[in-house]
Amino acid sequence: MTKLSFLKSALFLGMGFLFLTLLKTENTWGADQKSKFLEIFKKQECTKCHSLKAYNMAPAPTEKGKGDGWGDEEDDIEAPDLSKLSDKVMKADLKPDEYIRKFLKKQLKRDGKKHKHMFKGTDAEFKILIDHLLALTKKSSKP
Repeated sequence: MTKLSFLKSALFLGMGFLFLTLLKTENTWGADQKSKFLEIFKKQECTKCHSLKAYNMAPAPTEKGKGDGWGDEEDDIEAPDLSKLSDKVMKADLKPDEYIRKFLKKQLKRDGKKHKHMFKGTDAEFKILIDHLLALTKKSSKP
């Protein structure tokens, strides 16, 4: 085996190893982001009103205790499932991330109403929340 073919083989194996390492890191990062997102979603009490059907999460039962949170009971809260953001958000004049940011900071009204609760987390948590909601929407929009 010549020195040149040995170097080519070593380079090829090294690039393959690097690719597999990056692929594994990306998958781990994705799982970590999902975990952080769900932690923030619960900490900010989004689960009091909103469902995330993508993760099989219904909102907490209403005060009356009859509803299961899926919106099919008379006393369920009618907040949207956030697995896929509405066209009002995705096609608004503002970029979707800016629309969500302003709405959750009570700087923007939707259908004449401000969001019931203001987001009180850190900027980093806010970014994770928004990015993950947009990723879920993109994923659910694929055919």
